Amino acid sequence: MFHPTPLPVGNFRDMKCTPYEVAMLHVKSEIAQLSRLSRTIASKNLDDQDAQRKAQATRAFVNSIGEPLHDTRADEPLRSEGPVELASESSHLPIELYQMIISHVANFDFASRQKTLVALSCSSKVLTGLAEEHLYTHPRDLEDISRQWRFLFSITVEPARASLVQSLKVLWLCDGANSELLARIAHVCPNASELLVQRGKDRGDAPQISNQDIQDMVILLDACPRLTCFTYSTIVEWRGEPQRYVNTFGPFGEEEFQLISDDPRLEKAARQLSEVHLSEQAEWVMQNLFPHLSSNLTSLHLGSGMSLGQGKNTLSDLSRRCLFLQELDIEMGLTTADDLIEACKAWGLTLRTLRINGVEELVDWVTQIMPYMKALEILDLGGGCNITNSDIEAIARSDAPLRYISFGDMRDVANGSRWDIATDELNSALVAMITSHSKTLKHLCLGLGVQVARSVLHSCKNAIYLHCLTLRPPPDTQPSDIDDLLETCPSLSVEPRARMYSLRLKEWRARAMDEASRCYMESRRDPKLYGFGNS
Repeated sequence: MFHPTPLPVGNFRDMKCTPYEVAMLHVKSEIAQLSRLSRTIASKNLDDQDAQRKAQATRAFVNSIGEPLHDTRADEPLRSEGPVELASESSHLPIELYQMIISHVANFDFASRQKTLVALSCSSKVLTGLAEEHLYTHPRDLEDISRQWRFLFSITVEPARASLVQSLKVLWLCDGANSELLARIAHVCPNASELLVQRGKDRGDAPQISNQDIQDMVILLDACPRLTCFTYSTIVEWRGEPQRYVNTFGPFGEEEFQLISDDPRLEKAARQLSEVHLSEQAEWVMQNLFPHLSSNLTSLHLGSGMSLGQGKNTLSDLSRRCLFLQELDIEMGLTTADDLIEACKAWGLTLRTLRINGVEELVDWVTQIMPYMKALEILDLGGGCNITNSDIEAIARSDAPLRYISFGDMRDVANGSRWDIATDELNSALVAMITSHSKTLKHLCLGLGVQVARSVLHSCKNAIYLHCLTLRPPPDTQPSDIDDLLETCPSLSVEPRARMYSLRLKEWRARAMDEASRCYMESRRDPKLYGFGNS
């Protein structure tokens, strides 16, 4: 049971309140009014057991957070000129019609779906009951204090709603003032399996992490007994790692995290995680979680603004504990490749997605890992990966079921050509790669930095399942080089630079619009984004 600390009583205009305290003062008044309304309805409907239960629950919630300042009416029901009745339907429509309405709205993109369902819930008691499953399974972003308190009030008064919740996306204030509130919310939602925590909401927010913050994170994770997917990110001022910590266990260094990483609650929470997404100054979370991650882990995303540390074998050490990783996405730039190479070799039988933004070390690391990649479907190499001809040839030789291949930049393999024109060796390697994976390839991005030969375009005709093609064609490209793809690849959309050679531009534009619409709707429909902004 969580017991929030009550705010001091007095005139808040004379007090120096924190932003959290100001927000809480306002929301307390709002919740008190809702409580009074609930008791008014109950007093006019004495035979309605549900109304009586809600009145008691709202009053208990108000008592748990303390009365709003100067609200002497908290225990008084609202006055009304006539009898107060529960909301009733304006017309008696078949329940099937209401179900049809909700089913239709449920197919909207996530943001529109949630907003529309909220509006419908306010219009009809029947629609409220039908919409709750969709509203509370993946709630809207709890991106401010008022919304967090209102959400907690809603699921506390109606516990059935809390049992529906499967994911939570919450804002964690930079001063940690709402840590206890977040723990209360998580505690009331025992079935939540996905948790996104965003620290801060403005690039001007201070990024410092205290000893108490580290303890509060453990409490929050412990409050989610079924947690399997955890995301932590920040939107705060950038500072070097030593300047991010204040009032921690000791001088900056690994020893300051030792006490917290040994916490059995943290160990239990970390061991059951199957997905971990960390980005933007999240090293302290990584250092605490990684020692306890287990073979349950299948997806790891390390975003930008982070570092694995110098001379550490973070990934290869992880591969010895997490044996079945299927997705590895690293947006941060890696200094050397040895750790990555060893980890990829260990995960070769299970890894399906590999996204690497960049590796500073000039070494053919892709060549070294591809013989081990037996399950790889998505290979996304960013502009900092220094891809070599040898790497592309290794991809061509691979028997992995690749359906997505993307190179951010191939200029390094063009042998320094003045005009960034692909060499014969590079063109041959690309043709071999496309031909080798033509039966599975759906997405091919060769970037726009290097001009490829017509032979590369011709090889794409064999990849009949292609949906997306990005490349820089040569100036002697013929219309048939492009337009033949309309026939051989019925679902293909090509980027504008290639379309300029076409004699069937209208058809290509129509395909491009269809593909853009499909991708947009797919991204909007999925609530599992890496940050706020989808509701």
